[in-house]
Amino acid sequence: MKFLKTFKLFEEHSKNDPIPELVRSEKLGVILLGTPGIGKSTFISNFIQPRNPNIKTFSTDDVSLTFTKDPKTYHQTASKLNLDRLFHFIDSNRSFIYDTTGTQLENIRNIFEKATQNGFDVIFIHLVGSLEMAELGNLGRDRKVPTDYLRMSHQKQKDNLQEYLNLNPKNYYLVERLSNGYQFYKFGELGNILQRNDLGEYVESDNNIINNY
Repeated sequence: MKFLKTFKLFEEHSKNDPIPELVRSEKLGVILLGTPGIGKSTFISNFIQPRNPNIKTFSTDDVSLTFTKDPKTYHQTASKLNLDRLFHFIDSNRSFIYDTTGTQLENIRNIFEKATQNGFDVIFIHLVGSLEMAELGNLGRDRKVPTDYLRMSHQKQKDNLQEYLNLNPKNYYLVERLSNGYQFYKFGELGNILQRNDLGEYVESDNNIINNY
């Protein structure tokens, strides 16, 4: 009886969660997109890991830090090493997060295809916000990226969006970074944008979140 009650609570929690795959999928691949400075690391720490504490994050910055020991210095081969480690990790069938700016479409496609072939539920979580917000966040980073790269990354995500969608992930979530939290959206089956309302339901939205940032 205790097990049934616990299971029921779990089902209710996962059903009402903005991103239920984080608490329901045993083999989950998360491709986390976002402009540098928009707050991807904070989102992982404050939102994803409390729901899935065993999920492992693969970040180029983390790999760089293991070599340089200095967050302000970038190791030139960090991106390739990060991808190599992730490719090997996928074979372990354990859940992962690929933290990326989304500028290298081929890398995303390769990771998506390998994880899908290995039976993972693969979702995209795209953290969006204004360019001004990303630039402000960049100022607070240990390793600040050049402004030109930040702006290019911001635009590249828009340019690549249809390519991301064409991969046909299990779900594609858009998480709007607000000053006091997050607003959740996702793409519907018809490519329309759905917004999570106060009842925890995703409903048709007239807010084109992509064009607004």
